[in-house]
Amino acid sequence: YYSDSCFNGGVWKEYAKGVYAVRADSLFLEGTFTKANYKQKVSGCYQTGRFSKSFLIKSAKPESVQLESISDQRDLNLNLKERIICEQKEL
Repeated sequence: YYSDSCFNGGVWKEYAKGVYAVRADSLFLEGTFTKANYKQKVSGCYQTGRFSKSFLIKSAKPESVQLESISDQRDLNLNLKERIICEQKEL
């Protein structure tokens, strides 16, 4: 729980956009923190600027992925919630 009003009673969301790379058993994420509309976030509550994370891939299945953060060894379990189809649009 965070007392600062910026942290909404200890519950908040952060957004980032960028690219990823998988090499051997590792996942690398590089990007920038954004607002909820995915436009660049240069100031405000929470984190701003560059986003860079690395994970060890412990297991990968079609419905789930288990990761371990390389920086702090915390586990991260990702589960598929909904399948979507991306439709490309002209720029």
